[in-house]
Amino acid sequence: MIRKILETEQKALEINLDEQIYGAFAEIGAGQEVARHFFQAGAAAGTIAKTMSAYDKVVSDEIYGSEEQGKGRYVCESRLYKMLAHEYALMEGRLRILRPEQCFFSFADTVAAINYQRTIKGDGWLGIRFQLSPGTAPNDLVLHVRLLDHDNRLQQQAVGILGVNMLYACYRYHSDPETLLHSLIDNLQGRVKIDMVRLKGPDFQHLDNRLLCLWLVKNQLSEVAIFGPDGDSLHAGEFLYKKSILVVRGSYRPPTLVQEDMIRCSYKQFLEASDVDPAHTFLLPEITLDNLRSDGALKERDFLDRAEILCALGQTVVISDCVQHKRLIAYFADYKIRRIGLAMGARKLQNILRETCEANPDNLLVAFGEVFPRNVRFYIYPCLPAEARSAKEGSSTSTKFSSTVAIVKEGQNLITSQNLPIPQTIHFLYDHLLENGNIVDIQGFNPAILDIYHKEVLKMIQDDESGWEEKVPPEVARLVKEKRLFTKILKQIHNKMTLEEKVNKDILIAMKAKDEITLRGIRAIKSLIQLAKTDGTGAVIDETREVQMLQKLVKTRQESLDIYEKNNRPELAKIEREEIEVIRKYLPAMLEGAELEAIIKRIISETGAESARDMGKVMGAANKALAGKAEGRAISDIVKRLLS
Repeated sequence: MIRKILETEQKALEINLDEQIYGAFAEIGAGQEVARHFFQAGAAAGTIAKTMSAYDKVVSDEIYGSEEQGKGRYVCESRLYKMLAHEYALMEGRLRILRPEQCFFSFADTVAAINYQRTIKGDGWLGIRFQLSPGTAPNDLVLHVRLLDHDNRLQQQAVGILGVNMLYACYRYHSDPETLLHSLIDNLQGRVKIDMVRLKGPDFQHLDNRLLCLWLVKNQLSEVAIFGPDGDSLHAGEFLYKKSILVVRGSYRPPTLVQEDMIRCSYKQFLEASDVDPAHTFLLPEITLDNLRSDGALKERDFLDRAEILCALGQTVVISDCVQHKRLIAYFADYKIRRIGLAMGARKLQNILRETCEANPDNLLVAFGEVFPRNVRFYIYPCLPAEARSAKEGSSTSTKFSSTVAIVKEGQNLITSQNLPIPQTIHFLYDHLLENGNIVDIQGFNPAILDIYHKEVLKMIQDDESGWEEKVPPEVARLVKEKRLFTKILKQIHNKMTLEEKVNKDILIAMKAKDEITLRGIRAIKSLIQLAKTDGTGAVIDETREVQMLQKLVKTRQESLDIYEKNNRPELAKIEREEIEVIRKYLPAMLEGAELEAIIKRIISETGAESARDMGKVMGAANKALAGKAEGRAISDIVKRLLS
């Protein structure tokens, strides 16, 4: 989405002038900077129902309840969710009858800005619970932010800007989640890092939150993002604080028997270490952005295929932009990780040593101290020597395995940390790392599988060859076949042209005709289709969903159109109106007038609604029954008139 980055005051004013949006602000720590922007922009009475700040812990506990899990921590995820739930419930309970046509929200943040002693660096949790249509269930946007300014006042200012960006993004970019995400750092470049985002609710049920993790790292909002086996975004400070972790970097495209063996053996060895508490450890497979781009452009479908398998195997996954391990180590250091283990192949360790030497020829001691700090241990998985791999690649299928077995039986020929070729200049440093236990060999590995290479397995899958199933764990083979993961996407043949096919055809026609107006509208549709195809749900984009997607595009532009007209911006209103006309050409004829009113009357009768108090119940039933058949605004207008 091409967009103009507005100043914070402009965003706040635009929200204030939108009569549909109304809500409450609750802020703990770093002042009440978010609400302040809306007050100073003017016309705040149209947006703000309430602002508050409970700084005293006793008062905060009386309002929101105590933090049992956090043991007195108030800057935490659970506190934020309690704040959002409490304030939103008050909005609905006190104001829904009086304001049936408005979309409610509750904004909350709990922040610890940098202190005088610099013992607190500055971070916080921010969230918004918001409706996109009156009477519907709300959505949640929740994030964790690291504040990078070295001044308390500047950090407070950053929180205020971020809060405005969040509210604006939820109501202006909700149809394009990646743009929504990227807009969060408008006017904040270099001042914050957002390392966890979760966006959930009825309007985002098709959004895969694992994509949010990818977008965070891809768009440089954070160097690290984490998601759990259920696909939900996680934050290291909430579940890894003062624990020990083993990180296993790999491509997982797909996970082979070799990767399974490395994970199993290294984690067993990690748990047996005297300085590791097995009850407080986590295993974290890691995929880097660099690896996702190894074949060229980053493909979201490829990322989701990898994520799908790892989640199905019960893994908590790290996605990072930390090509250098020291950046990953530095990130986790902020959360007082007791012991970090890094499992990798011998060749990977060799590359790390070589790159460290080449980048720091005059400062090797400091450089090695950053890569191998005292609480970090490298677990090295052996590999075949280069000549074995070359022989394997040049052999026929019948002789590939026999040559490898012969080498494996000669155990001393395997490349390990003990015989790894390294630059002569660091022999003394390397010997010290071995003696000190910073680098150890993985024990108990299976030598019979060392000739398995994931790139060969991937090619076999994509070429539809047999035999790859023997090179991956049984569960991985089942998932790849069942969900058709890592396969080349074949164009489906339909008896009826799909929306995507129509759009692709019409784009070519519009380009030849140099019809810029039509191109803008069609490209908006195409972008939304691409997002739906990569949402990770695997849901079919049928006619009903196509209509819902188009209606959402129309609604978003209609909202912007109304605001531009109210603020006397005819040139911007004209653009929105033109795109609405283009998008509507792809929509089927909508129910309206007497026909629509008759259906809504029947729904009112079936729900037993009698007054405006029942509007939420009727709207819920009507939106469900008329999905894709009538415009939301038309439904709302008729329901309101019949119940008044």
